Amino acid sequence: MQCPNSGFRARATTTFLGFALTVCMPALGLGVETYTGADAASVSGFSSRTSLTAWEAVKFLAIDGQQVSGLRGQDMYFAKLHLTPGQHDFSVEYFSPRGFLRGFWTADVILRATLRASGEYHLAATRDGNRVRLWIEDSVTHEHVSMIIASSEPIVKKLDVPAPTQ
Repeated sequence: MQCPNSGFRARATTTFLGFALTVCMPALGLGVETYTGADAASVSGFSSRTSLTAWEAVKFLAIDGQQVSGLRGQDMYFAKLHLTPGQHDFSVEYFSPRGFLRGFWTADVILRATLRASGEYHLAATRDGNRVRLWIEDSVTHEHVSMIIASSEPIVKKLDVPAPTQ
């Protein structure tokens, strides 16, 4: 004889496991060494949207030469990475749409920053015409902790739009 609640238990267990994996996966397998000490400094990405088609974002590509992997979707921009205090090199990518079906502006730069113990930081960017300026700043004081790096003209990545068929 089957228990009348066995279907509910199976669905509840599946739902819980799905939720746990969704919540925990961004913290697993980042490809970079994260630091769990009480004096860890945290650095987060950047994303700004002013309309449906006007937005810009900066994500981590590598930290201290170790590729950042395992972050998908929104986590690429909002994940807080916990690192040891001290100097780190951040390879980051900026991108922003150029307009409907016109591709994206992109720029890759390396930022060197010295992080204080227990400090909170974030990536920051501004675009003026064809140039992008990127830096890392303290999230509380807005003090720049890296040099402002101005890109040369950003590369335009075209969208992969299939050719019309007749």
